[in-house]
Amino acid sequence: MRSVALLSLSLLLLACPVRDDATGEAKRVSEASEKGGEADPADKKAEPAKPATTPPPTGPRVEVTNLAQRGGQRTFCFAGPGPLDSEPNRDLSELCKQARGVVRRCEGTTCTSVWQADHWREGLDALIVSLDRDANGTIDERDGVGRLHVAAWSSGAVLATRDLPAALASDPRLANAKLQITTMELVAPYLPDTPSEGVVIPPEVEYAFVYRHGKTPDDDCSKSYEKGPWLSVAPRCSTSTQCFDYDYSYEPALAFVTRRGSRSGAEIGHCNIMSAVTKLGLDNLQRGVEAVAEHVPRYADGRAGGRPHDRH
Repeated sequence: MRSVALLSLSLLLLACPVRDDATGEAKRVSEASEKGGEADPADKKAEPAKPATTPPPTGPRVEVTNLAQRGGQRTFCFAGPGPLDSEPNRDLSELCKQARGVVRRCEGTTCTSVWQADHWREGLDALIVSLDRDANGTIDERDGVGRLHVAAWSSGAVLATRDLPAALASDPRLANAKLQITTMELVAPYLPDTPSEGVVIPPEVEYAFVYRHGKTPDDDCSKSYEKGPWLSVAPRCSTSTQCFDYDYSYEPALAFVTRRGSRSGAEIGHCNIMSAVTKLGLDNLQRGVEAVAEHVPRYADGRAGGRPHDRH
């Protein structure tokens, strides 16, 4: 009798649906699953198709980002000495990537918004092409007025003030162009070959914002540079350019906000000045106006710099 009862119970289990704990759905136990084999294909649910993935781009390329609708503003930034991942070059890149129409160099999934001496002409070519809206090979009145905004640190300011205007003047695509250099933001500009001379601001620049330190801190990194320390002197501006020349060393005890905490004016030197300018320089670079007065150092002649708070 016991054997008959067990056989009847087994037959009942095979015939009855079993409730799945995960889904709450009823399903019938198959003989294959009882024997430890594969489940019946009819019992399997079809898996949703995985979306196709686009492989990441490879190789170096140039991009223009943060473009305003029909806007003609382009931003171009020149790195200083050392690798692009050095602190001052990273600080400059952080400033520039926030600006409209910034030209950047990418490789794979990594991009930088600053250009070294070996590659900046490649970026300039892409900038000019991006302004050619009708793709006729030249920039003319049909493309509208282009506005160029430039930022540079250290020896990169030499490229910005000397080599960039020469490259623009000699490019045949710009022979009939209305490409205006609206702003130049130059941080600790330095001429290693002629250190006693200040950079010459091109007369075609409308606004120039120059940030310097008149004294060198004891621990300044530029002391290890060739002909160091690197100490900027006053820029030379023409009457057609409105120049703002700031000196962090003028108030040595005053604390200034930087990307790495506060530093006194006496502590700001060639390699950490970019960290301070990044915190306040976007208005200079993008809008061509001074930063709010409470954040900027005095002018090199001792007068208070900066603009009052915006009323709105």
